[in-house]
Formats: sequence, C-alpha cells, structure tokens
Amino acid sequence: MRLYGGVLCLDFVNTVHSRVEAVTFDYIKDYGDLLRWLRRCEAAPDQVMSMLKEWYATDRQGSDTALNEIKEIRDLLYRITSALAAGGSPEKTDLNRFQNLVEKTWAYLSIEPGRRSWKWAWSSQKIDLGHPVRLVIKSAAELLLSDHVVRIKECPACGWVFLDRSKNSSRRWCSMETCGSIDKASRYYYRRKGNA
Repeated sequence: MRLYGGVLCLDFVNTVHSRVEAVTFDYIKDYGDLLRWLRRCEAAPDQVMSMLKEWYATDRQGSDTALNEIKEIRDLLYRITSALAAGGSPEKTDLNRFQNLVEKTWAYLSIEPGRRSWKWAWSSQKIDLGHPVRLVIKSAAELLLSDHVVRIKECPACGWVFLDRSKNSSRRWCSMETCGSIDKASRYYYRRKGNA
C-alpha cells in the first residue's frame, strides 16, 4: 500500500486501487485492514493501537458498523477533495455532512500544554472503534483550514488525490514511478499510432 497522499486524510481516500476504473480493489476489506493501514501511516501511538485491537477482537459487529461508516466518509472526502482539485466547490450537502463530522470529532479532543506550544490531544477515556474515523476527520479539517488546500491535486491516471508539495506546484501524478510512467507511455503509444 503506497502512501502518496502527503497527509493522513488523503492517504485514506486512496485506500482503493483506482478511482477511474469501473471495478477496483479495496485495500480495506475489514477492520483489521483498517488497523494495519493506521499502523502503516503511524497515525496512532502503540497504546491506542492496542486499545483498538482489543475493541476489534471483542466487538466484531461494532467493528463492521464502524468500518461501513469510515468507508462512507472515505467517499465523502474523495468528493470534497476531488472537487477542490478540479478548482471547483464541493456540494453543499457534502460540506454540511463534513461539518457535522468535525463537530462530533472535536468533542473527543482537548487542549494540552506542552513545553513550547499547546496541542490537541485525544481523551484516552474515549478511544473506541470510531477513533480511526476521528483521526481522518481531524486530518481533513486541518488540511482544509490550511494554506495547502490549493495544492490538492488528483492524479489523471488513477484518480488518487495528493498534496502537491513541489516547489513550483508542478506535480502531476500521484507517483512518477507508477502513474507518471504509465501515462507517458500511453500517450507516446497513441501519438505513434496516430502518426502511423
């Protein structure tokens, strides 16, 4: 599973193999896959990961419900970020749904003082099967409130969304090694075929 998004929420949106193919592969088939993805992203400390694994082991029905919810949110975030990548505005219903999710998520956060600055912290008393959803929503809210929102792009080859951190904002594909090479080879082939 490649992490080309640049931030947690975009990497989560990209947990389907392609957004442009009619039939695609979902990297997250069950809640265990979701936990493996979280670990791969280093999105939660070991203590939280242990708590989530325990919840998963003891509440399979609840984990299925949580998984269905986070997959709906994945599609919601794709619609929002895809619209922004195209230079448009997301649908009002999607923005309203996202706003509701943000409000629910912030109820699980508190502000903690640090040595140099204060930070958001999750209440360990409130860690449950919905915690991965909240991690993704917090990441999305932070991205949409940042100056980087104008750097969200969508790969023309696979439909993955990513944050373009290149100096002159010229990154075109999620990855030059995969989609960039395939796209260039395809265009070269059709150019040669047209000339023939």
